[in-house]
Amino acid sequence: MRTRSSTAVASFFAAMVALGTTTAFAGDATEAPILGRLDRITGAFVPNAAVAPPAASAVRSGTLRFVISITYTSAAPAGKPLPACKVTVTHSGADLYYYTEHGSAKAARAGATGSCTVTVPYLWQHASTTDVVYYEVELTTSAADYAVGTLPFFHATQVHTPKSFALPAHGVTKTVSVARKY
Repeated sequence: MRTRSSTAVASFFAAMVALGTTTAFAGDATEAPILGRLDRITGAFVPNAAVAPPAASAVRSGTLRFVISITYTSAAPAGKPLPACKVTVTHSGADLYYYTEHGSAKAARAGATGSCTVTVPYLWQHASTTDVVYYEVELTTSAADYAVGTLPFFHATQVHTPKSFALPAHGVTKTVSVARKY
C-alpha cells in the first residue's frame, strides 16, 4: 500500500510538472495564455473569470449653479449678518480619481425669506460617465461676520444630508434648486 500511494503521488507531481512545462513553453507566441487554476478536488483546469474593463472615463467640464431659497426661522436679529451659502460638490471619477469642488456666496434677505446663488465651475479629467454627483449645502454665520464688540453674538451652522444628481453632459450648466430653513 505504501508503495502504491507513493507511486500515485509521484505520478501526480510528474503530471503537474509536465502540464506546467507544456503550458509555459508549448503555446504559440501569437495566442494569449489562458489564466486559471487546477481544481484541488477534481484536478480539472478551471479558467479565471473574465475581468470587467474599468468604468468609462471622459473629460467633463461645465458649471453647477445652485439656487438656494432660505426661510429664516432663527433668532438672528434683523440687520445682523446674513449667512454664507456654501456648497461642496463631490464626484467619484473613473480609475480611482476623486473630485471635490467648493463654492460660496452671501445670502440676501427680504423679511422672513432670502436666497443666494452659488456657482461651482468644474473640470474633471477622469469623470466616471456612469456615476452621480453628490452635493451638500451649508448655511453658516461666523464670528468674522460681526464687528468686534457687537452683542448679542449669534452663530449658527446648518449642514444637510448630501443629495445627488446624474453627471451632466460636457459643457452644460446645470441648475439645482435647493430650499432650506435657517
